[in-house]
Amino acid sequence: MSRHCPSCGARISRSAAVCQNCGTPEHPALVDAVILSSDLVTGDTTVKVNDPLGATSQAHGDQGQFEVHVQGSGGVGAPAEGRIAVLVRDTMRSEGLRVEILDGDDDRGDDRRLNVDGTTYGFQVTVAPSAQEFWRDARVSSASTQVPLKHAIEWLRGPIVEKAFGVPRSQLEQTILAVDVTHAGAVANPQFVSHYLQTYPAPSHEFGLASVWVVGPSPVLCRRLGSGSH
Repeated sequence: MSRHCPSCGARISRSAAVCQNCGTPEHPALVDAVILSSDLVTGDTTVKVNDPLGATSQAHGDQGQFEVHVQGSGGVGAPAEGRIAVLVRDTMRSEGLRVEILDGDDDRGDDRRLNVDGTTYGFQVTVAPSAQEFWRDARVSSASTQVPLKHAIEWLRGPIVEKAFGVPRSQLEQTILAVDVTHAGAVANPQFVSHYLQTYPAPSHEFGLASVWVVGPSPVLCRRLGSGSH
């Protein structure tokens, strides 16, 4: 898969962070996100998203029930990778780290790479919910799902497990994984993350990944899932 540089029009690879022809850095399109409500104590969160690439959604979650309604699937998957990398980079920078986004390595399966304080990590992006039929229905018309907290935790865990077992063991500690929950932003609420960590260990401990990030549609819904080297 490839795309075109917005400055010179040259064809560039899907995983390029900088145009190889003119040197223009990637400028990923952001989404319009409105946090209609967010209670850090109860975890009650409602997020409405409009992706200019062709998807709208509303997600709601509290301590007992999580609902997602999506219409369209434009911007889901590969087109979101640059935006997800930027959100993680900026969050790391807010923690005082020096972070730069580098071109990915398709042979390793890295969507981008991140240089963090002088060390380079592979950066891979996956999506939650990961059910193919859900996104197929959303692409055709719309898709909705409503699940209890326990099931919503599996929304997040499923793609982490799949990715962790897909990365060679020797590369795990040099891989940062981001779970794109743009259209299920309620699971990026701190309260939900806390519920996950009460159910399962931090993925850095369980699988040996450098770190796992839960990335919603805005900086306030972007956070590390437990501990990690970065």
